[in-house]
Amino acid sequence: MFDPDPLFNRIGKSIRGIVLWIPPELHQEFQLTYLLWRLVDIIEDYPAWSREERIASLRRMEHLMVNPSAAEAERVLAALPETHTAMDADSEALLFVLPEIVAAIGQLDFRFQQTIQDLAESRRMLPLNMRRPQIIHLVRQDLTIAREYVHALQTAAVPVGVVMTYAALVMRTERILNAIEQSGRGILVDHRRIAAMVNEDLQAAFANTQPLLTAK
Repeated sequence: MFDPDPLFNRIGKSIRGIVLWIPPELHQEFQLTYLLWRLVDIIEDYPAWSREERIASLRRMEHLMVNPSAAEAERVLAALPETHTAMDADSEALLFVLPEIVAAIGQLDFRFQQTIQDLAESRRMLPLNMRRPQIIHLVRQDLTIAREYVHALQTAAVPVGVVMTYAALVMRTERILNAIEQSGRGILVDHRRIAAMVNEDLQAAFANTQPLLTAK
């Protein structure tokens, strides 16, 4: 079966610390899920493709994530615009193991399946000419819902490692969004610093047995 660890360690440098908080039996599932997230980001943001090409590719990825199969993943790759050869080495390597990632997911008792389906449903291109404050407002709304979800996991006595997995992702997104709001346009987010801050937040919450996140 495909081993996501080497590629995850190269591509997920800013999020590797979160894995320390995840139960060992969930490590591979988390890594596979994260690699799929990154694949969608690559397609969504790749500047060499037109908006129409990116939207078409995202729709094919959406179909794939709801109905995963290695054969469908091969069709997604075959339909990508030819300019993918201009990608950086890690992005291209990730793109071409898409069928193996999907096949590996199919072989696991995949507890992050709902997360993948949520990802597929949420990945829509924003309308043209949408202003920055509007986008930030939408992200804040999503984070409020995410906080409520983590809070529900905590009150349902879900194992702490699973709660920490989701809490860490919410914390990380909030930290990044705060940095963008405070620094304005053109900021280069220091993802390693963000990861260290999230790790400190998790350590403090774990040590004090306090709720990881409270619903706002």
